[in-house]
Amino acid sequence: MSVAFRASASAGGGSTATVSSLSITVPTSGTGGTVAAGDDAVIAVTASTSSVALTVPAGWTLVSGPDKSYQNVSWLLRKTLVAGDLAASVSLVFSASVLATATMLVGTGTTTTGLLSGALIESSTTTTPKLPTVASVPSGALVFAFMGRRFVGSTIPTLGLPAAFTAGPSAATNFAGGPELSSLAGWQVTTAAGSISGTGTSSPNTVGVDYVIAYPATGTPPPPAPAPSAVPVVSSAWPPDPYRAVNRSGGYFLTYTVDATIGGAQISGATGMQPTGGTITDTTKPGVRRTLNLELPSTPGLFDLLAPIGTTLTVTAHITYLSQQTLDIPMGVFDVDSQSMSEGGGKISLTAPDKWVRLQRAQFIGPAAGVRGMTVTAMIAKLVTDALGSSESVVVNATSTAVMGTTTWEKDRAQAIIDLATQIGAWCYFDRNGVFTIDNVPQIAASADWLIDASPSGVLVSLDRERSRATTYNVVVVSSSYSGGPKFPTQYVWDNDPNSPTYAGSGNGAGTSKPTPGTAGPFGTAPYNFDSPILTTAASAIAAGKTILARTTGLASQVSLSSAPNPALDAFDSLDVMPPKERYDIARVIERHFADTVTHSLTPNGPTQVDGRSTRTDTYTG
Repeated sequence: MSVAFRASASAGGGSTATVSSLSITVPTSGTGGTVAAGDDAVIAVTASTSSVALTVPAGWTLVSGPDKSYQNVSWLLRKTLVAGDLAASVSLVFSASVLATATMLVGTGTTTTGLLSGALIESSTTTTPKLPTVASVPSGALVFAFMGRRFVGSTIPTLGLPAAFTAGPSAATNFAGGPELSSLAGWQVTTAAGSISGTGTSSPNTVGVDYVIAYPATGTPPPPAPAPSAVPVVSSAWPPDPYRAVNRSGGYFLTYTVDATIGGAQISGATGMQPTGGTITDTTKPGVRRTLNLELPSTPGLFDLLAPIGTTLTVTAHITYLSQQTLDIPMGVFDVDSQSMSEGGGKISLTAPDKWVRLQRAQFIGPAAGVRGMTVTAMIAKLVTDALGSSESVVVNATSTAVMGTTTWEKDRAQAIIDLATQIGAWCYFDRNGVFTIDNVPQIAASADWLIDASPSGVLVSLDRERSRATTYNVVVVSSSYSGGPKFPTQYVWDNDPNSPTYAGSGNGAGTSKPTPGTAGPFGTAPYNFDSPILTTAASAIAAGKTILARTTGLASQVSLSSAPNPALDAFDSLDVMPPKERYDIARVIERHFADTVTHSLTPNGPTQVDGRSTRTDTYTG
């Protein structure tokens, strides 16, 4: 069945007043025909205040957002419609009164298997808004594009999508002088596989967030091949079933391939390369997250193909199950440094960090100032796109709404980004697909991402453990160094659980008061001082303090282990580690750890090496 656009809807157009909720009605028909159960609907929402939150309507899935651009914010939602949705009103509820617009598109013949999406935040005013680049979109896919823009002034912005898209609904507010909001939606059906991107128009200059979401067609046959085609894995979980079960049984075949590109185009003769050795190291340290050490056979001309400045390498792990199901796991996008590439002994060896190295190279040309009043997340996004271009995708998952004060940086753009993220309890990195991401610092969850154990079906190969108090803190002292004077009194956050080995003393655990003197446990008190020029309220200071405390109060235990190959394991994943029995009558104790450093061997049977640290003080927590 081929895909097709069905119908559209919009809300918020012509608004001259702020609202706390906005309703948009699912259409029953449109220019593309009748809407039916099983069709897919997508809503893009834009609000005028970046600090506002949106309650995701029941049954809808948040694809992206909140994506904050200067003082406005956008979200992208999707749902596979059921009969009760047709002609029903979808209520979009905000945490405060705002100007808001919403646009909806509905398509048919689509599947969510292999669904692709992207968001591009533009915090600098422009008349040429960009769509994010979404790679590997299959032929015959239905692609939706949305633009949500803001302009301060008396003119309502008009928008145009790239020529490949058919323009659909638009909605514009009229707030008698500003801010004005405009949104525009459109669609296309791809005629060939490849990347989706493009440049639109805006009059006058605007800032905003632009989205692309691509639905493959239902029942699209695989391309012809001499051998029977593999059956794609179908699951919404990550990694999809049956990966977790098969990973423990060893019933799969693992290979890696490397593709080289320059300027977004594949380099002929340098695709599908199979490593003869090497590793990918993934860490939680600020800055470069993933580093590729690669060995390739020295085929004629390959050294020169990889040498040009701007060459990137994309590494993919390929899982083939005994059932012939397949799963591709992206392993990272890396920037080739020709100075660390050598040829000899029949092989090419190179070291390539992820795209963060481009931010390190893009130092400020003279002092640079932050934008006062801009959200910190939007400021980080701006520092990235100013260096790498407005087409660079930025995904904002961090929930902080802190805004910039007066800040000036001398040279180091990458360190400025790290410092801003630290101030709001966030971390920044390029993900497995090479997309810049701003995330909350992960904290321990109720369950682990992976079990690494010694058992008949276990995956533990070797294990070393140690305990140390060297970097353990149980009190965080948060103070303000705001340029205009302190924004809040010094806040104290501490471990106030009397059952904890790092108990710092009685009290409510957070606020302007300190732990009650003389009530700490055997560990005593070990304070960590955190000074912030960004945070402006006591509540945000306490939140930052709790984030730091969660990472420092339980670092007494470390592990170094190797497990069966697991290319889906990430740094910052939560691990339950169960060692082998020391003696038949001594019970084993599961320790929960964060993966601090993960090293994936590019040799198919090579183990995955993990250095982990405990995120809790002892087994008293569960």
